[in-house]
Amino acid sequence: EDINTPLKVEVIPVSENYFVLLAQNIDDEFGALRFDVTYKRSKDSDESALSLYGSQEKSTIVKSDLSTLSQAELKISGLENDIRLQQLNRKMIEEENKSLVEEIKNTREKITSFTEEKEYQVGEQLAKTEDSITSLENTIESFKGNISDNQTKISDIEKTIQLIESKIDELKKGV
Repeated sequence: EDINTPLKVEVIPVSENYFVLLAQNIDDEFGALRFDVTYKRSKDSDESALSLYGSQEKSTIVKSDLSTLSQAELKISGLENDIRLQQLNRKMIEEENKSLVEEIKNTREKITSFTEEKEYQVGEQLAKTEDSITSLENTIESFKGNISDNQTKISDIEKTIQLIESKIDELKKGV
């Protein structure tokens, strides 16, 4: 078709966070596509605009007829994507915790070193070393607090995944 002729695009809401843009009969030799989407989150909110781009080299043409998919199947796909994102987030938090545990180990080694040095110090030098040890101990407590916060986040992510999985199960029963 003429590049200035807009494609007919169907917008299919999948969930609160996802929607599918279904454009049919795209020429196999297309160079690039641009979707200009304007949407409102609620009746009272301002309009937001979003442009999505796709090119022949970075896109995959789906040869199947997506219009045969039910709303529930599209929602399931969106929810499965939510689970993947949650799992990725959990993995990043777990990696951060591993890093924090390593930082705690290194900081404890520094404390041990300072404690050994302290035996041979007096006066101002001893006071500086004790301040350094106190500072390092506070750093360890901060790291432990971060680990605890991350554990709470991981627990929340696991609960969210369970809720999403139960929603998927409900949708599958209806399909």
